[in-house]
Amino acid sequence: MILTSRSAIITGAGSGIGKRIALKLAEQGAAIVVADIDPKSAQDTVSEIEKAGHKAIAVRTDVSDKRQVIEMKDRALKEYGKIDILVNDAAVMSPPSPIEDLPEEEWDRVMAVNVKGVFLCSQVVAKEMIRRKEGCIINIASISGHGPYPMGGAYSSSKGAILVLTQQLALEWGKHHIRVNSISPGMIRTPLNEKVFAIKEIYEGRKNLVPLHRVGDPEDIANAAVFLASDSASFITGIDITVDGGFMTVLQGLIPGRAGGK
Repeated sequence: MILTSRSAIITGAGSGIGKRIALKLAEQGAAIVVADIDPKSAQDTVSEIEKAGHKAIAVRTDVSDKRQVIEMKDRALKEYGKIDILVNDAAVMSPPSPIEDLPEEEWDRVMAVNVKGVFLCSQVVAKEMIRRKEGCIINIASISGHGPYPMGGAYSSSKGAILVLTQQLALEWGKHHIRVNSISPGMIRTPLNEKVFAIKEIYEGRKNLVPLHRVGDPEDIANAAVFLASDSASFITGIDITVDGGFMTVLQGLIPGRAGGK
């Protein structure tokens, strides 16, 4: 249990990747704050963690609301006395749309959660980490942030912003011994997209695009998060780990001028 005696806040931990990260960090000994805008799903995650014999509390949090983010931080400090790890996983998507038709309110909604939320949570929690002169922040980005894709203008733009924000925070907070990194998941099977992947033809088609010949699982992302949160990554900051089974290498091969490109 390599995270024993540490405490962690995971936003968006009520389901999907965030939930798996919360469970995995708890398995490794961390005391968990499950932050989610849906209080029921947050409590469900807490129940699973407690059933396995580990410590967790649920905090309803809208990450785009600074007041609620501060309350989340205060609850964590009241319960555990410190915050060692922050995982910014909370995110939303918008319906596919040509960017010329993308409603302004959809752009604002995505940016408020995916970008402003990461900024607020990092800023509020980092002030406590700066006081202690140590900490680890992990931002969940996406392979969608490494380049545009059709009909995904708001989401891909928001995740691209996370990649640069991660580097900015790592640059500024390194002097305080705070490490900031990101993880870019590829095609990951979660409850959010289960209906799509349950269709055999779609699942097989997506799987065949991945060099490792499988669709990812939230466990794959959680394993990367455990590594980045651990002392094994003590000299790693400002980087993005792409966890996609090699899918990005396929895309790079299709870009003119790259190896194998047409």
